[in-house]
Amino acid sequence: MLSDFIYKNNHKKCTCTSCLLKSLNYDTNKVIPDKTMILKQNLTQKVQAFIKEKIGSGLYKPGALIPSEREMSELLEVSRVTVRRAMKQLIEENLLQAESKKGYMVPFLISSVTKKSRVGPILFIHGFSEEEMSDDREHLDLWAGARMECAKQGQMILICSLPDLDRKISKIDDLLKTAGGVICDITDDAFIKKIQKRGLPVLQIHSAGKSDEIDRVIQDDYMGIEKSYSYLYDKGYRKIAYFDCSKSLREQKREGNSEKRLASYLLNCQKDSQAPLIIDIDFFNIPTMTKALLPEKMDAVIVPHMELWESFHPYFKKNKKLGIVLWGFEEGLNEGVSANILWSKKEMGATAVRRLFARMKQPQLLPGKIIISTKLVEVNLR
Repeated sequence: MLSDFIYKNNHKKCTCTSCLLKSLNYDTNKVIPDKTMILKQNLTQKVQAFIKEKIGSGLYKPGALIPSEREMSELLEVSRVTVRRAMKQLIEENLLQAESKKGYMVPFLISSVTKKSRVGPILFIHGFSEEEMSDDREHLDLWAGARMECAKQGQMILICSLPDLDRKISKIDDLLKTAGGVICDITDDAFIKKIQKRGLPVLQIHSAGKSDEIDRVIQDDYMGIEKSYSYLYDKGYRKIAYFDCSKSLREQKREGNSEKRLASYLLNCQKDSQAPLIIDIDFFNIPTMTKALLPEKMDAVIVPHMELWESFHPYFKKNKKLGIVLWGFEEGLNEGVSANILWSKKEMGATAVRRLFARMKQPQLLPGKIIISTKLVEVNLR
């Protein structure tokens, strides 16, 4: 104790607090954190994180009031002062706005051009049915990333399902008339150009097309497969097979990603003087995997589409010798996989919104591609 120190060291040195702390090797210039303040900050961050998650998931929509300070206080078991502090910080980030005598709401974006009128909502179009979308973690993350970025800008975003059999632009005429811009997760360039002709800024996300006249935010397909091949080759595998769906996808005008991935595989085979082992698969009629479908002496395989793995997983999970790199990841389906190719879908969704806003403000911007980097993550589930 400090009193013991003074007693045992009964000398003539200065006994002021500063000198005593120095003699105890305390750094008097160091700021000692206030535990009370840390607790307050943690609780405030807890409230902020909760509200941001609700905005990102679409539960708190632009224009609607969120729960009151009292309701939020009871829900999160914190004081109203803490809730008020969190709300204030979120207002500074433009994620909330205070409505006199009403509470707090997620704001709309006010147009920097007209200033009197509100910009129409961002329309997020995808080619999946509602049932497929609700079970697809990958696209739900894209949606969440786009939602959160729109919330930061105070902009509303609407999701629109337009499956293959129902892909007529007339189906979304009313939405396009009120939209401020469009993010489209559909590979068909002709469909996207029809939207452009309506005078709307539009951006394609996730699924790469071919036209140079369309803005795109896509994952790095080429490097993803290069990392897959290099990983397996460095592990000593030499008979590296590849499941190719580009032919069937090309027939449906959805070949963008698959062709880039196939090209990367072929170039890597050529670089290492290895014969390609290509297994042609119909993406829209995926067969049950059997040994007869596989090349002889194959010792590794690259699976470039998660949809294939969902069908092939029961067969391959029993094989303990094959090296397997899978494009993507899905909980419960990673048994037997050596490594996964991943990228941030939330970052992709947020990046798409930022690029679309830039085009809305500067229509003269030339179309371009923004590439979201991929990474290989090794797993040890064998």
